[in-house]
Amino acid sequence: MLLKFIGMIWFSNITVHTAENDNIFSKCFKCLTHPMTNNDDLRYSDSLWGNSNKTDPTKDTISKKITSVEVRYLYCYTKEAGGNFVGFYKILDNGHYFQPLYSKNRIEKSDNDDLQSMRTSNHSIECKKLTIPIYEMHEEITKDGNDFFKALSLIRDGTQNNHSIYRELIYKEVINNNSLVEILKGEDNLKKYLQKRKIKKNGVLSGVIEIFAAVYLIKMCIYIYIDASNMWFFFHEDWPNYNSIDFSQLNCLYFAIKKSQIYIVNDVYDINQENL
Repeated sequence: MLLKFIGMIWFSNITVHTAENDNIFSKCFKCLTHPMTNNDDLRYSDSLWGNSNKTDPTKDTISKKITSVEVRYLYCYTKEAGGNFVGFYKILDNGHYFQPLYSKNRIEKSDNDDLQSMRTSNHSIECKKLTIPIYEMHEEITKDGNDFFKALSLIRDGTQNNHSIYRELIYKEVINNNSLVEILKGEDNLKKYLQKRKIKKNGVLSGVIEIFAAVYLIKMCIYIYIDASNMWFFFHEDWPNYNSIDFSQLNCLYFAIKKSQIYIVNDVYDINQENL
């Protein structure tokens, strides 16, 4: 996802017929072999960005969007016959909170090689219910294919200039993290993903696997809001076992995508906020 910066996203609904004791891989197989229409399951190509440049067709008021906003998580990621990777997303009704963790990092080169290590000092913001973002542009993030890496660099380091360092670190996380191999369902698919995605190359839009790699790298969950669909997408290193998580205790990073522009989310609307 993230073929055209996490780059051509499209929606198409399916039903997944599974038994309670099915594992994640049998669910994946069944979601491909038994496609039907259902509002609970969502199928996306390898990008969260593709449909983000469309105008919201509902033209809902802010208050209406707050009451209808959804949070979804990736429960199945697989390669189709044509070689494209697609994700299947389910609604995550656990109760979600806006409690961002902002960081001041120093990124230093190792004396032994070109690996970078990050030292982080964090502070959190007061917890509130997760609704929809209040869009603020303190610093515009350049749309050049490095968008996600620049946003990550800006929120972590206070500058977009470290995007190439984050790209390199995330690439190394992808090739070395066994949990990402599990999401891709094997080393063979990892090789095919790397061949197709070219994620080490400057200007290549980030995909879902790169977002997960960022989560593992910085040891922090990530929420990404797609304005056109009024949905948050949740990424956490305990994938796919989220039922035991106390979401009220999570400190995360929050991003939003509106008309292909990525934003760092500094605040969300209060549920009972007046004049919406």
